[in-house]
Amino acid sequence: MVVHASQLTALHDHTPRRTTPIAGGSGDDASHLGRAHAQASIDLHGMTRVEAISALDAFLNDAMLAGLAEVRVIHGRSGGLVKSAVHARLDTFASVQGFRLDPRNPGVTIVCL
Repeated sequence: MVVHASQLTALHDHTPRRTTPIAGGSGDDASHLGRAHAQASIDLHGMTRVEAISALDAFLNDAMLAGLAEVRVIHGRSGGLVKSAVHARLDTFASVQGFRLDPRNPGVTIVCL
C-alpha cells in the first residue's frame, strides 16, 4: 500500500503496544513502523507467480516508504514465468520510474523508484 503523506497520522505514546510477538517476528513493533531498514533487494527464487507478486508488493511498499531510489528484484532466468509476472506488475506502479534487466545478470531486474 502506498499513501500520500497527508493521509498519515502520528502515533501517540498512549497507543497500546502489542504484548505478544508477531509470528516470525522479533516482537518489536517499532521495526515495522519506521521502515528505516528496508532491504535494497528481494530474492523471489522458488516462489510461484502469486507468491512472488505478493512479496514484490510488500517489498516495493517498504522500499518506497524508506525512500530508496533503486532496488533489485532477483527472479532468476529459468522459464521466465516469474520474471514476466514481475515486469507486468512493475508496469502497474505509478511510483516506479522505470526498470531494466541487469546487463551483468539477466536473472535480476533493477527498479528505479
